[in-house]
Amino acid sequence: MDTLKNVTKEAVLLAKKWQEMANELLSPKEKTFQNQMMRLLSNSKDKVVLAKMIDQSFRSKKADRVADQIVSLLTAFGIPTFFSKIERILTRIFILLGRYFSIISIPK
Repeated sequence: MDTLKNVTKEAVLLAKKWQEMANELLSPKEKTFQNQMMRLLSNSKDKVVLAKMIDQSFRSKKADRVADQIVSLLTAFGIPTFFSKIERILTRIFILLGRYFSIISIPK
């Protein structure tokens, strides 16, 4: 039993060391993305909004319908907090104009 505990303890320490090394090797862009994903995972409301947005974006083939549904969701739930500053700005623009220019704002 002691051998199993020792092996487990060594495995945990080794995994921790590897993770620390991997974190050191991350590029600034990867660190930014990783931080964004941590914000998403720590906010249950953002997870719900994102899931609903994904669900609604695949329900209809009509771009204007998709834009309208996404605007409705964002208006009801708010802009997800895990979005970067520029993504929040673009989302606000989408809320204001996206449904009017859905041919551009909703890619096929």
